[in-house]
Amino acid sequence: MTSLLGNTATARFELPSTDSPWQVAFGAPSKLGRCLSPRTFLAFRVLLALFWTGITIWSMVDHKANDLETAPEFYIYLTNWSLLIEWFYLVSATFVTRMALRKPKQTALDGAPSKTPLFARITYAAQVETYVLSFFVFVLYWALVYDGGTIHALSVFTHGVNFLVALADCLVAGIPMRLVQFWLPFVISSTYVIFSVVYDLAGGTADGDSYIYSVLDWSEDPGTAATYAVLVILVAASWLRGLFGTLGAFLRVRAGEESRGRGHRQHRQG
Repeated sequence: MTSLLGNTATARFELPSTDSPWQVAFGAPSKLGRCLSPRTFLAFRVLLALFWTGITIWSMVDHKANDLETAPEFYIYLTNWSLLIEWFYLVSATFVTRMALRKPKQTALDGAPSKTPLFARITYAAQVETYVLSFFVFVLYWALVYDGGTIHALSVFTHGVNFLVALADCLVAGIPMRLVQFWLPFVISSTYVIFSVVYDLAGGTADGDSYIYSVLDWSEDPGTAATYAVLVILVAASWLRGLFGTLGAFLRVRAGEESRGRGHRQHRQG
């Protein structure tokens, strides 16, 4: 955890104080949500966090995650990794937004720009993971895992609504993502692939099967499993990073630039 949050890594999740200080990035909505007042924006974040907390509890109860015998299986699925990361992000983003609204917005014009604090940088990192993983889980489940059987309500929420919640947050929050942040989705995706290999080869089971997902059956069909793993990690993750990065850049609030512009105009007028 130290390497992830060290100076070099966290610098990539630093919001430039001379452009968009963290108080503005987390405390103000995007261009699309500019009609929202600060309190309404915070209420929006609270509602998303509460909603996803309910879905997370529902999923854990459904999987009997509090049972010592069945609890371990809850944590072997990519769906639930994504579920928990999204829950952490939405709750953390609500907290950071509340903090941002309570603190004064310091910019370069104040002569004392504030660095992005650690808790905000962790939230910023979780945002990247949430956006990418929620789309992964949504598409991969219906394209590769769903076998045409009965569709359960919980499956719809964890393999579809999860992405809609992330998309809603992306559209309204509009916090920019950078190309250098691609390493985190890559690391998490690679970690899951390695975990699935070790779990499979160690004889682990999932709902009675010898694999977690049929497309990642390393014991019986390692070639196909490796192909899907490479496509997901290298191709899809890169494409999604570009998509959300472009969308975030388009929707972001350039409050810092607007503040500097007003300051320069006032200086000229003076």
